[in-house]
Amino acid sequence: MFCIRRAECGDFPAIQRCNLACLPENYPLKYFLQHALKWPQLTYLCETMDGVVGYAMGKLDDEEDPVKAHGHITSVAVRRDWRGLGIAEALMQQVLGEMRSTYGVTSCKLNVRVSNAGAQRLYKDRLGFTVEKVDRVYFQDHEDSQFLTCELPLSKGLRPIIACFLNAAETEVLVDDLVLNPEGSYSGPEVDAEQLGRYTLEGV
Repeated sequence: MFCIRRAECGDFPAIQRCNLACLPENYPLKYFLQHALKWPQLTYLCETMDGVVGYAMGKLDDEEDPVKAHGHITSVAVRRDWRGLGIAEALMQQVLGEMRSTYGVTSCKLNVRVSNAGAQRLYKDRLGFTVEKVDRVYFQDHEDSQFLTCELPLSKGLRPIIACFLNAAETEVLVDDLVLNPEGSYSGPEVDAEQLGRYTLEGV
């Protein structure tokens, strides 16, 4: 069982630990806290009984010029044992939605390693990003990066789905009365823990 919610200042040490465990691109705690102070709506996390198992973090570029302002996804990570459940997509949808609804930007960019085929499928096939160019020797280890961009449409809201894994058979249950709480987390009907192996929440 897990919860996707907006990050608070006290969450960023755990987010940094998740970053260190998941990615070769690591940042000091000060970097995360600067994001929290400057763009408080643009970091979402996935939390379980084990703590923070994933996050997505964004910022704005050229924000002093409203005509040029656009979103920038700076870091996305999900712990390996929690991958394949739609967590990264759900986190990304929340951050992209906040960029559009809170800050009014209409486009977003990100960089992804050329070797990271899984992330490329998420960004291109599920989230609508397209390749603008390849940045050579972009990363510290000299790997090339695909530079991706996407347009951000007016938010239509998210239709939450709980995907329950019962006896290794996936069953999707639409939860019409699932509520987005003011702090950014979801709440709704409880699922019988004895029947539930694990579930994921994703916007479609």
